[in-house]
Amino acid sequence: MTPYHFYNFKERGLAPFKAGRAARPSARMGLAPREVSRVPRPSVRMGFTLIETLLYIGLYSIIMGGAIVAVYTIFESAGRNQTKAMLQVEGVFLTGKINSALSGAKTIDTPSFGATSSQLSITKYDGTLISITFATGTMMILHGGDVLSLNNTNTEVAELLFTNIGTSSVGIIPEGVRAAFTLSARAPNGMIISQDFRTTRYLRK
Repeated sequence: MTPYHFYNFKERGLAPFKAGRAARPSARMGLAPREVSRVPRPSVRMGFTLIETLLYIGLYSIIMGGAIVAVYTIFESAGRNQTKAMLQVEGVFLTGKINSALSGAKTIDTPSFGATSSQLSITKYDGTLISITFATGTMMILHGGDVLSLNNTNTEVAELLFTNIGTSSVGIIPEGVRAAFTLSARAPNGMIISQDFRTTRYLRK
């Protein structure tokens, strides 16, 4: 660079140009160099947050509650069905005993013609006296001086009624007895289940 050019630079208040690496703008303007900040990487955490834990606990409680209710309903339904089946078997057995007692009957002593009674008394052709009645939920049969309980201890008999239906005016329908009773039992859940039974038996002369 010639002195002339150097003079012109000084006169104009400019620094002479030097070849080489260019200065940073901050250096030319008298500013301190700016530091570049680094963004920290998010740390990877294992496990569940509190909200996730509470959510999972709530879902687990709902599932377990529904399962418990379903299992209880199944056991309750099974208990009711078992009790109903027992009542059906016991009712068929009791109606069979009544029909068996009326088999071979000669006369109906109690109830009288057209009447209704909680006791049935008949006399058979061989002179045997048979009576059927109930007390405190138990159906009993009196045969030859012996008293036998017919239903089991898990069932109760109520509203036992015998009706002497008599004979028709033209003699087409023979004398007979209509029996009706209610049999009840307690299911495993404490529910009382009842069922009505009826039977009709005609006497053969």
